[in-house]
Amino acid sequence: MEEIEVRRITAAEVLPLRRKVLRQGMPPETAIFPGDDEPEALHLGAVRDEEIVGIATFLVRPYPSDPSKARAWQLRGMAVDPTLQGQGVGSKILAAALEILAPELGGRDGQPGRAILWCKARIKAVDFYRRNGWVTDGELFEIANFGPHYHMRWQPQIAADVERMTRSGKA
Repeated sequence: MEEIEVRRITAAEVLPLRRKVLRQGMPPETAIFPGDDEPEALHLGAVRDEEIVGIATFLVRPYPSDPSKARAWQLRGMAVDPTLQGQGVGSKILAAALEILAPELGGRDGQPGRAILWCKARIKAVDFYRRNGWVTDGELFEIANFGPHYHMRWQPQIAADVERMTRSGKA
């Protein structure tokens, strides 16, 4: 595979792939999410040969299961071009986000941070997130028009364990 670089992109740059992968057959405006234009919104793109082949948006949003209401980042609208799915593009995007958000989230050394990183994961994406150090939290729930989902959150200790196992060849 050609070299992939993950970098910050604009809200407008996430829209074509978001429409293609996550909102196929729906009106184009459904690919615009509330918060896309917020000053703290973080949009990342995986770029290969100047083409955006993967995207993710991170918004400051409270985590529904956190009674303390700690600062939290919600991952929304993650998508990878269908021809590249399963080839590590999504993992590269998550790794880049963790680098950027590390001061708030804690590190891969297993140390907890002050903030939470979470998402609403479609059933077919749960294993991907688990392989990247995320855990399900709560019961399965339905999102109208999009099917069953789980709340998931990134866990520094689990991510550190996964990374160690990967390096040792046991994952």
